[in-house]
Amino acid sequence: MCLFKKQVSFTKFEIPGVNYRNLLLAQGWEIPMGMLDTKYFYTDAAGWASVLSDMMFSSLLYAPETFDCEDYALKAVVVATEKYGLNSLGLVVGKMPQGWHGWNFFYVGDRFMMLEPNLGFNLGYFELGENGYVPYKVLV
Repeated sequence: MCLFKKQVSFTKFEIPGVNYRNLLLAQGWEIPMGMLDTKYFYTDAAGWASVLSDMMFSSLLYAPETFDCEDYALKAVVVATEKYGLNSLGLVVGKMPQGWHGWNFFYVGDRFMMLEPNLGFNLGYFELGENGYVPYKVLV
Protein backbone atom coordinates (compact mmCIF):
# COMPACT_ATOMS: atom_id res chain seq x y z
CA MET A 1 0.00 0.00 0.00
CA CYS A 2 1.28 3.45 -0.90
CA LEU A 3 1.52 5.86 2.02
CA PHE A 4 1.75 8.91 -0.22
CA LYS A 5 -1.05 10.25 -2.40
CA LYS A 6 -0.35 12.27 -5.48
CA GLN A 7 -1.27 15.88 -4.68
CA VAL A 8 -3.24 17.51 -7.46
CA SER A 9 -4.01 21.21 -7.47
CA PHE A 10 -6.94 22.63 -9.41
CA THR A 11 -9.57 25.33 -9.00
CA LYS A 12 -13.06 24.08 -8.23
CA PHE A 13 -16.13 26.00 -9.43
CA GLU A 14 -19.78 25.61 -8.47
CA ILE A 15 -22.88 25.82 -10.66
CA PRO A 16 -26.50 25.51 -9.46
CA GLY A 17 -28.19 22.32 -10.65
CA VAL A 18 -30.89 24.24 -12.52
CA ASN A 19 -28.24 26.17 -14.47
CA TYR A 20 -26.32 22.99 -15.25
CA ARG A 21 -29.57 21.36 -16.39
CA ASN A 22 -30.23 24.25 -18.77
CA LEU A 23 -26.73 23.92 -20.26
CA LEU A 24 -27.28 20.20 -20.83
CA LEU A 25 -30.70 20.75 -22.40
CA ALA A 26 -29.25 23.48 -24.65
CA GLN A 27 -27.02 20.74 -26.13
CA GLY A 28 -30.15 18.81 -27.06
CA TRP A 29 -29.36 16.04 -24.58
CA GLU A 30 -32.10 14.22 -22.69
CA ILE A 31 -31.85 13.92 -18.90
CA PRO A 32 -34.18 10.95 -18.26
CA MET A 33 -33.36 10.66 -14.54
CA GLY A 34 -33.48 14.41 -13.89
CA MET A 35 -30.75 16.19 -11.99
CA LEU A 36 -29.41 14.14 -9.08
CA ASP A 37 -27.85 17.07 -7.17
CA THR A 38 -28.78 20.69 -6.52
CA LYS A 39 -25.17 21.93 -6.93
CA TYR A 40 -22.48 20.73 -9.31
CA PHE A 41 -18.75 21.17 -9.00
CA TYR A 42 -16.41 21.34 -11.99
CA THR A 43 -13.00 22.66 -12.92
CA ASP A 44 -11.50 24.29 -15.98
CA ALA A 45 -9.80 22.43 -18.85
CA ALA A 46 -6.39 22.55 -17.14
CA GLY A 47 -7.86 21.22 -13.91
CA TRP A 48 -9.60 18.35 -15.66
CA ALA A 49 -6.39 17.55 -17.53
CA SER A 50 -4.65 17.11 -14.17
CA VAL A 51 -7.18 14.57 -12.83
CA LEU A 52 -8.66 12.69 -15.80
CA SER A 53 -5.87 10.13 -15.96
CA ASP A 54 -7.39 8.64 -12.77
CA MET A 55 -10.66 8.14 -14.67
CA MET A 56 -9.25 6.10 -17.54
CA PHE A 57 -9.12 2.37 -16.99
CA SER A 58 -7.43 -0.66 -18.51
CA SER A 59 -9.24 -2.44 -21.30
CA LEU A 60 -8.47 -5.66 -19.40
CA LEU A 61 -11.41 -4.84 -17.10
CA TYR A 62 -13.82 -5.37 -19.99
CA ALA A 63 -16.26 -8.25 -19.60
CA PRO A 64 -19.25 -8.49 -21.97
CA GLU A 65 -22.48 -7.43 -20.28
CA THR A 66 -20.96 -7.35 -16.77
CA PHE A 67 -18.31 -4.64 -17.17
CA ASP A 68 -18.73 -2.94 -20.50
CA CYS A 69 -18.86 0.65 -21.76
CA GLU A 70 -21.38 2.17 -19.36
CA ASP A 71 -19.69 0.45 -16.43
CA TYR A 72 -16.39 2.13 -17.34
CA ALA A 73 -18.27 5.44 -17.43
CA LEU A 74 -19.94 4.79 -14.06
CA LYS A 75 -16.58 3.95 -12.51
CA ALA A 76 -15.18 7.26 -13.80
CA VAL A 77 -18.13 9.14 -12.26
CA VAL A 78 -17.45 7.54 -8.87
CA VAL A 79 -13.72 8.38 -8.99
CA ALA A 80 -14.37 12.00 -10.03
CA THR A 81 -16.85 12.47 -7.20
CA GLU A 82 -15.14 10.47 -4.46
CA LYS A 83 -11.53 11.47 -5.06
CA TYR A 84 -11.92 15.03 -6.38
CA GLY A 85 -15.40 16.23 -5.40
CA LEU A 86 -16.24 16.89 -9.07
CA ASN A 87 -19.82 15.69 -9.45
CA SER A 88 -20.30 17.34 -12.86
CA LEU A 89 -18.63 14.47 -14.72
CA GLY A 90 -21.56 12.49 -16.05
CA LEU A 91 -22.40 9.37 -17.99
CA VAL A 92 -23.62 9.76 -21.55
CA VAL A 93 -25.22 7.22 -23.85
CA GLY A 94 -25.15 7.89 -27.54
CA LYS A 95 -23.72 6.75 -30.82
CA MET A 96 -20.15 6.41 -31.97
CA PRO A 97 -18.77 4.85 -35.15
CA GLN A 98 -19.23 1.26 -33.87
CA GLY A 99 -22.84 1.88 -32.68
CA TRP A 100 -24.48 2.63 -29.33
CA HIS A 101 -22.01 3.32 -26.56
CA GLY A 102 -21.58 4.73 -23.05
CA TRP A 103 -18.85 7.21 -22.09
CA ASN A 104 -18.42 10.39 -20.04
CA PHE A 105 -18.85 14.12 -20.51
CA PHE A 106 -17.54 16.96 -18.39
CA TYR A 107 -18.00 20.72 -18.18
CA VAL A 108 -15.02 23.09 -18.35
CA GLY A 109 -16.87 26.37 -17.74
CA ASP A 110 -17.52 27.40 -21.33
CA ARG A 111 -18.19 24.09 -23.08
CA PHE A 112 -18.59 20.36 -22.66
CA MET A 113 -15.88 17.85 -23.46
CA MET A 114 -15.93 14.06 -23.74
CA LEU A 115 -13.97 11.31 -21.97
CA GLU A 116 -13.55 7.76 -23.23
CA PRO A 117 -12.68 5.97 -19.95
CA ASN A 118 -11.66 2.68 -21.59
CA LEU A 119 -7.97 2.98 -22.48
CA GLY A 120 -8.46 0.34 -25.16
CA PHE A 121 -10.10 2.99 -27.37
CA ASN A 122 -6.96 5.14 -27.11
CA LEU A 123 -8.96 8.40 -27.13
CA GLY A 124 -8.70 9.87 -23.63
CA TYR A 125 -10.52 13.18 -23.52
CA PHE A 126 -11.59 15.18 -26.54
CA GLU A 127 -13.80 18.00 -27.76
CA LEU A 128 -17.52 17.53 -28.21
CA GLY A 129 -18.13 16.55 -31.83
CA GLU A 130 -14.82 14.76 -32.33
CA ASN A 131 -14.25 11.05 -33.02
CA GLY A 132 -17.82 10.50 -34.19
CA TYR A 133 -19.27 10.44 -30.66
CA VAL A 134 -22.83 11.82 -30.61
CA PRO A 135 -24.44 12.16 -27.14
CA TYR A 136 -28.18 11.54 -26.66
CA LYS A 137 -28.98 10.87 -23.00
CA VAL A 138 -27.07 11.86 -19.89
CA LEU A 139 -26.99 10.93 -16.23
CA VAL A 140 -25.51 13.46 -13.83
